Amino acid sequence: MSVVAADVPIAVQVRGTDQFWNLNPAAPGDLISLSTTAPLVSNLPQSQNLAGGATTFTYVVFLASAPNVTLTAQDVSNGAILPNIGTNFSIFTGNSSSRPWHRDPGL
Repeated sequence: MSVVAADVPIAVQVRGTDQFWNLNPAAPGDLISLSTTAPLVSNLPQSQNLAGGATTFTYVVFLASAPNVTLTAQDVSNGAILPNIGTNFSIFTGNSSSRPWHRDPGL
């Protein structure tokens, strides 16, 4: 499972692809939105249009620790295109005790 730092912006790229996951640069400029399973601790950017088959959300920020979070990209313009759910990840704050790999040296 991946780990993301709280309060550190990450970039999320969404690609319009064919059935074999190849980029389709001719994909229409549909409006894409992001959602998350951690809405109370996230600051997601506004929806964006695909351009040349892709778009990058450059300022996705999670504000606090949360386990097992997913991001979902959804085509708002075309309901026939199913949303895509990314892999699970966890968010940690700067407090080392919240990091999943932290182990108390006394153990």
